[in-house]
Amino acid sequence: MAIRSPPAWCWESGRRRKLVAPYLLLILALVELLRHRRAVLGAAGRALATLTAVATAVYLAVLAVFDRIAPPYDPQTGTTITGGPFAHTAHMFSYAAGQTSPHGRRASPPTRGTG
Repeated sequence: MAIRSPPAWCWESGRRRKLVAPYLLLILALVELLRHRRAVLGAAGRALATLTAVATAVYLAVLAVFDRIAPPYDPQTGTTITGGPFAHTAHMFSYAAGQTSPHGRRASPPTRGTG
């Protein structure tokens, strides 16, 4: 019994598979990385949402306590601000937006080293 060599199409197919295999392996690795990152990012997103909710609640609670101790005052109208921490925060933003410099906008001077 003689050993026959495989047909030529087998050799060509094998060569093509060898060229595609590294790319296929890279694609599979990227898919697995994306699946892992999606799980990690999902957990990080939940942690960020929890942190944001807690920080907002603490900010509003502390501001409400400060408003009880010393009510916020509006120097432009000469009255205190009522409406709780939400109105106080809105007033802070609107007051800051109206601030201007007597000399216009200027760039800050460059910092110089001490020494």
